Amino acid sequence: MLVKSSEQIEALAVMKSLDGRMAFGEKDERYFRNWLSGALGEQIVEDGAACLDGCVARIHDLVIVEDRTCQIDALWIGSQTVYLLEVKHWDGVFTVDAQGFQVIVHDPLSQLERTKRMVERVLKRMGVGLMVEARLVFTNPNMTLYGLSEEMPIVMPSQIERYFQKIRVAESPISEWQIRLGKKLAALHASRNPHQNLMAYSRESVRAGILCGVCRVPMSVRCRWKLACPKCGMVEKKADGFYRTQKELEILFPEIARKPVELRRWMGDMISEKTIYRLTRT
Repeated sequence: MLVKSSEQIEALAVMKSLDGRMAFGEKDERYFRNWLSGALGEQIVEDGAACLDGCVARIHDLVIVEDRTCQIDALWIGSQTVYLLEVKHWDGVFTVDAQGFQVIVHDPLSQLERTKRMVERVLKRMGVGLMVEARLVFTNPNMTLYGLSEEMPIVMPSQIERYFQKIRVAESPISEWQIRLGKKLAALHASRNPHQNLMAYSRESVRAGILCGVCRVPMSVRCRWKLACPKCGMVEKKADGFYRTQKELEILFPEIARKPVELRRWMGDMISEKTIYRLTRT
């Protein structure tokens, strides 16, 4: 059962829609990419874990303030075990050994252990003696990790589905007690504005136009009914490009998304008023 979903889902939709539409400085661009990557990883885990709703109470994106503020990507309450997941969507080649990750300032394995101890303290105060199983989960298939050994609490992208299946086999049908505990833990969440980390944007700072759904560069007209990406070569129907771009307008500026004149401006004049009229009425 999903007790609490991630507050980042709505913010992720905004950030995806801004991709390719704003000019960032080097620092902001790096922040944008890192935030987007992290949110994508959390979404992959939350969506994939729906198969566990019959056996665990799921809490995602939980912020608890103890001696310090601690963000927990996923905390699932089983019948005998609490599953703690730290999610990373890293891209590239990394090396890990018994001392942790090399050339990484903040070692995620050390962070995972600190978070595990904090969760154990919280459960103990509640009078709950469940074992806490902590895992570092990597979600990006383009990530390579050298030095990985079986005893390390790490789940690689190709192992995620198998790990979820292992939990399903180990757990019994979810009980009311698990749901009550999940809600009690979710009540500890330190509320925050899900948009607090978003880039500030306005109609003037956001580029209009139909962008490629793959590489986020402006599309060009290929023929009367089709658009093409000058970078990756993707070809799509004008109608498909229109609907995708209309959805981005609704996400970024919902107050103007239904105005025909704004739709025309947002499409970068690539689609005529007549076509817009037809597409919005089908």
